[in-house]
Amino acid sequence: MLLEEWENKLLAVLIGLVNGLEAENKYYLAEKEIRESLDFLKNKVDDNNIIDKLRRKKEELLKDCLTCSCPCGRSFDYYLNAIKDPNEKEDKINSYKEFLKNLNKNTTIDQIVYNICKLTW
Repeated sequence: MLLEEWENKLLAVLIGLVNGLEAENKYYLAEKEIRESLDFLKNKVDDNNIIDKLRRKKEELLKDCLTCSCPCGRSFDYYLNAIKDPNEKEDKINSYKEFLKNLNKNTTIDQIVYNICKLTW
């Protein structure tokens, strides 16, 4: 099971942004962009503009990560389709799909960040 290429790319950029901001406890600064991206994913809207928007937000809020001489990888894009172990890949994609299915306007930003970060564990 694989994600569509556009979905894999958008999710990867979103994961990188959220992981980086979560480390700094600043994810609330990108809540609008995070929720908008999830709407695109949930509604299956393939739009490269949202990916560019996320990358600009990442450059704005995580500029130190982008120039770090000893990067930890926390803000790297994380592609679920690239996971080597087929069982792990399937588990993570299923977890992502379940999260999207249950996502609604009452889902808090803390719940969103937890579920997105959990995809990298």
